[in-house]
Amino acid sequence: MNSALLENWKLLLMSNVDVYRASAHFDDRPALVDAASLTCDHPPMAAIYALNLLDLADNDDYRGYMKISGPFVEKHGGKVVSIGRLSKESASTGGEPRSIMVVVEWPSAEAFEAFKNDPSADHAHHLRESGTKNYLWWAYDKLEDLRPIFREHRDQRTK
Repeated sequence: MNSALLENWKLLLMSNVDVYRASAHFDDRPALVDAASLTCDHPPMAAIYALNLLDLADNDDYRGYMKISGPFVEKHGGKVVSIGRLSKESASTGGEPRSIMVVVEWPSAEAFEAFKNDPSADHAHHLRESGTKNYLWWAYDKLEDLRPIFREHRDQRTK
């Protein structure tokens, strides 16, 4: 969420406005306030997020991957934005959980593909693959809000 949008939400919350109905940022219902500054009707930004969910294999290869992968990620414009482990305090649902989560932001799909296909990173990719099990690697388009998805979903249901 960009800082201007966040500030607008803070102002709405502080003024006790009915935020639920002011949520034009998330759907098409009429708002109690002029939410023009909260909305953005442009297509998804070019940036994408690579969500990595994995378990460690019974070796130290992923540790080796983490030690050498940084320069390759940076070379293609990637930035690790989140690293986490499966919570012991909060239950997870939906499918088989993985013990580690890594999110990398890429400036574009092309940059992510260049990273994956960089021959100079072959050794690093080998360490990632041999150092993990149950590995999931999904790419998500970066969005400023969910309205385009809600519209697509609504349009598909009405066909």
